[in-house]
Amino acid sequence: MSKKERFCKYCGIDISHLGPYNIYCSNECKENFNLRKKYGEEVSIEDLPKCKICGLRRKCLHMHINRIHGMSVDEYYKKFNCSVSDVFHKSYTDKLGLSGEKNPAYNHGGRLSPFSKKFLHYKSEEDRQKTIKKASKNRSYNTQVEYYLEEANLHWELAEYLRNKRQVSFSLKKCIKKYGEEEGHKIWKARQDKWLLSFKSINFSQSSQNMFWTIYENIKNDFKSIYFAQLDDNDNIDKSGKNHEYKLDIGNSYIKPDFFIKDIGKIIEFDGDYWHGKLRGNQKRDKDRDESIINEGYEVLHIRERDWNYNEKDVIRKCMEFIYGKKI
Repeated sequence: MSKKERFCKYCGIDISHLGPYNIYCSNECKENFNLRKKYGEEVSIEDLPKCKICGLRRKCLHMHINRIHGMSVDEYYKKFNCSVSDVFHKSYTDKLGLSGEKNPAYNHGGRLSPFSKKFLHYKSEEDRQKTIKKASKNRSYNTQVEYYLEEANLHWELAEYLRNKRQVSFSLKKCIKKYGEEEGHKIWKARQDKWLLSFKSINFSQSSQNMFWTIYENIKNDFKSIYFAQLDDNDNIDKSGKNHEYKLDIGNSYIKPDFFIKDIGKIIEFDGDYWHGKLRGNQKRDKDRDESIINEGYEVLHIRERDWNYNEKDVIRKCMEFIYGKKI
């Protein structure tokens, strides 16, 4: 008796030679069929991230990597030298990072914003007010990445990817393109001004303030306008956490120099090891910032935290020579 012809449900090749309960020619065809059934033509199967351990394809592989292979996604990245796109398909990250009017929470008018009347999860106005009150509670995050970790319930690498994507969504280049040269610069500067005003609490290190107080005691009789975080308007120490750094206009933007002597236009920047190191520091951003400062006619000196911790006297001497423009 001849066997009844049977064909793979996905690729259509003859599978009559396989057992009677097989409907696919391989596990890969089975996975591909299920993926097409799940995603339809929205995503090309060949474009989906492929597990570098077992070959499984998914829009999002992070749960598979964790549960099946017992690895964190960060360990996976390190072991196989790959990136976010090797674990998450673009349609997945785009969905999480929608911007503008496509975002259901846009301007708090969509169905995903708890401040909107269209919000999915409230049944009455009283319920809405309770939701708003809960959503408005101040929360403290060590970094913006932690915000994305909590909001999207994601692992660190994807949270950092979404944070970086959000940070570049508003730029001077985009402002100029959208509003024109003159108006674009105005809007950009207004945004930077608002951003600087948002730093009302401590965002400076005590090490930097110790150095600046030492410098201040040496030069206070020679200059009238000196600014740094803990020096208040009455030339007294302010330990409340309020930041008294000077808001300096540098043409296209504003900055707050760490230590600024307005009389002579000289700036001292204290580069902490944590935020200005090779791993976390943005070298290009720091370089562009310095160029903007210099182009506006100011001078800038950078002091590294490690140098201050190693030899305080040598650092103070270096700062004095920079301020007075002569060897000491």
